[in-house]
Amino acid sequence: NIPPKKPWLGRFFSRTILFISIIANFILLGMIGQYFSGIMANEKYHSGSKTAKDKIALIHVNDAIMGSAVNHPIKDLEAARDDKDVKAVIVRMNSPGGDVMATDNLYRAMVDFKKKTEGKKPLIVLMDGIAASGAFWAAMPGDKILAGENAITG
Repeated sequence: NIPPKKPWLGRFFSRTILFISIIANFILLGMIGQYFSGIMANEKYHSGSKTAKDKIALIHVNDAIMGSAVNHPIKDLEAARDDKDVKAVIVRMNSPGGDVMATDNLYRAMVDFKKKTEGKKPLIVLMDGIAASGAFWAAMPGDKILAGENAITG
């Protein structure tokens, strides 16, 4: 009589696949969390308190304006627009530009900000370092556009 074979190899593979699946799910969960972390504006208080009634929003547009990277500044603009305590917005541009679609989305978000606030919240664009091509285009809706002494614009 030959004793029946134990299916240890099948159990080993199924447990290994289960383990890899669990690790992959945790990685995907972390990636999804990072993606959606920019939906709400990330407020930092440089002076004063969290309960301040008069705030100035500072929104950074850094690096290339590409794809979904522009979602964070757009969401920040929307949050500043809807926050009744924000009295003005400064958009700090430090970008060589980017793709046409993302640049146009940022431009339209700034135009939309101005329309929906009806001019009650000034939109100031600070060109810092470099604000060329698409960054220059996206800056055009600003009520005031300021360029640093060493800024490269155009």
